[in-house]
Amino acid sequence: MTDAQELIKNIAPDWMANPQGMAWRTLGNNYAGVNQRWLVVFSPQAHQRGLKSVNKHCLKQTTANLKAFKKLCQQDFQSIDEAQNALNQFEKN
Repeated sequence: MTDAQELIKNIAPDWMANPQGMAWRTLGNNYAGVNQRWLVVFSPQAHQRGLKSVNKHCLKQTTANLKAFKKLCQQDFQSIDEAQNALNQFEKN
């Protein structure tokens, strides 16, 4: 995990507890011998855009999974083992 990911992982729960306000944190870091100052910013507007994007992706994925499951349910199988194998393959994908 990178330093930036570690910082976000540590401070995100505090920011999510009160997502109404703007928040920021700075972090001093040294990368490749160069001193750096990082600024991590949280804004409620960006948070809402992110939630909307994640929800859209989840809906799209769920719809695709449902379509694939319906297709699986319409297939005829010669045996229970064949049906179980098809279901196992579906679950892997």
